[in-house]
Amino acid sequence: MADSPVARGSSLDVAEQWEGLVAAWVEDPALPLLVRKAALKGAAVPHAASGRELLHVDNSPANWSLASALLGRRPTLHEVRAGLRAGAILIAMVKLNVVDERSTYRGLLRASMDPPNLNTPRLKVCHVLPVGTSDRTAAKMPLDTLKEDTRRLLNPSNMFVVPKAYAGLGEVPEFIMVFKS
Repeated sequence: MADSPVARGSSLDVAEQWEGLVAAWVEDPALPLLVRKAALKGAAVPHAASGRELLHVDNSPANWSLASALLGRRPTLHEVRAGLRAGAILIAMVKLNVVDERSTYRGLLRASMDPPNLNTPRLKVCHVLPVGTSDRTAAKMPLDTLKEDTRRLLNPSNMFVVPKAYAGLGEVPEFIMVFKS
């Protein structure tokens, strides 16, 4: 019952807290901005103009933030920093060459974890507003663009789930429009 959204406050309170947490994250230069890319997951590179750390991830951080929010959890910025370093905040679904013992960030999506992996009950986490970049030069993109992409990736208000069997629906513009409205 301790993890129940009812025990932790209303879903509106939780959503507002997550909005604030994500806003604080993207403005904190000590935390990496998350860049969802198919390649280089787990790699941390400096932003060319600002030096801000950019961490290449898959959809795992979205899975972590949505699962946490659904449980009514309200992490602090301090807990985010510690969770990233300890591997408790997810960055990738599978172990890659760049994610090893020497990596600063090692959070890998597992079937049994806390908060629960939303893939385990065969759900796919989708985004209302698009996230990720196909641009191979994320380090040269405008910092504000990267901040907005991190905001969209992590904010549970920008997410919905669909059964894995119908995962393709999460990419259909007409289906996404339902969640936009």
